[in-house]
Amino acid sequence: MKTTIAIAAALAAGASTQSFAASTAVYAKEGTITFALTAQGQNSVSTSSTVKDAGDWWNGTTGPKFYRTAATKLTQVQLIQGIGQVLYGSPTFFSPSAKLVLVQGELSGFFNISPDLQASTPTSPSGTNVPPPAFYDGPWTTSDSDASTVIANSQNSTFVALATGAHFLLDLTNSAGDAVTLYPPGHLQPWGQIFVKDTANKHGVTSVNVTPFFQLSVHECYDCFYLNSFISDANFAYKSSTTGGSVSGPPCCQTPTTTTSSLTGNGTDRYYLSLGFDDTQSNPYLKTNSTSYLGTPGIPPFLGVLDGTTPDALPYSPSIVSHLGQPSPYEIRFTLNGILTYKWALKKINSGDTYPDFIGSASYEANGYGFIALVCQLITGSASINEVNVANGLGNTPWSDDWYGYDDVGIKQVDGSSAVNVPASLTEHSVGVTPDSAVPTTPAD
Repeated sequence: MKTTIAIAAALAAGASTQSFAASTAVYAKEGTITFALTAQGQNSVSTSSTVKDAGDWWNGTTGPKFYRTAATKLTQVQLIQGIGQVLYGSPTFFSPSAKLVLVQGELSGFFNISPDLQASTPTSPSGTNVPPPAFYDGPWTTSDSDASTVIANSQNSTFVALATGAHFLLDLTNSAGDAVTLYPPGHLQPWGQIFVKDTANKHGVTSVNVTPFFQLSVHECYDCFYLNSFISDANFAYKSSTTGGSVSGPPCCQTPTTTTSSLTGNGTDRYYLSLGFDDTQSNPYLKTNSTSYLGTPGIPPFLGVLDGTTPDALPYSPSIVSHLGQPSPYEIRFTLNGILTYKWALKKINSGDTYPDFIGSASYEANGYGFIALVCQLITGSASINEVNVANGLGNTPWSDDWYGYDDVGIKQVDGSSAVNVPASLTEHSVGVTPDSAVPTTPAD
């Protein structure tokens, strides 16, 4: 498992464009991501109460006696500037109206995927080094017959899944008598891809997949309510469509298969989410000598070592102001932890859709830490994801042509606990339990 960023091992274009022209508008759900964070770090260490960073570390009798911090704002604007610096060599490459969006996103714990989507794999494995300047791009190998992973018109991708009375895999039997494997809910959210969308871009790059800059992880816990990673206040109902028909079978095992029935509902889901961003070469997907390098280098540390993790990286200087380094204003790396609250309703995105999809808004109150503009920071604040239906939006693009997935895949079982991660997942799900077998031991002589 990658220790800094746990997604982006599949295949996508890091500098792609997207056309929004279409003869008939088809709506897609897009989730606009905003950050309202305050980063507080050290601003001065000084021998003077009035002059910033004055004097020497030691003058023969005493060291610096005056310490001051300062707070700065951190929003999606700074993240987009950092992405522009990495991908295109300019923090102003994207227009002021550029935004971060979650595409083909699913935030509810009741979201689930089909066995064919579960089994999808990137055509080439992660860790394939590719010459700059483009991220690695290529198709996925999949038996999923749908172009999109959204629920609205899924025939073989995604669906709404209710609690099943189990935490892990269930072997069910479909109407044809074939054995199928479906996950219980709570193992896959959040789902989707993160893009910069910039319809006013003067360079013609109206969208670019930037999922490798982000890392998402959800904590799982297993009790006898069998939701696995989230809690919910929700109401569901089965309703027949205007074409008639009804749903048969127990709700725990019902997968939408016809156009004559719909599962509707509304609710509020909550789960513990870790969210990270990294545009530096500490991100293995942006690190030139990493086996996971995708072809575009992140912002390098000064002198190759001043990265916030290497102690005494610079030569000792007796003067507090040493002039040994250089400013790096777009170097951003942080991790947030907190509870995501998602208020949703099941609604049709287009009137002709087969099924309703989750749509709503998510709020995320979080604290964390980071290394921003060469200063260690403590971070407080919030983020939000506001989902809206957009005409001819990014969610209408085929998923298998432009998708990054979580590359540490498989079903992990530790001390009787399990976490599910499939290749196309945006988010790592982890149990947070350290088995005895993972504790380092002293080798025998």
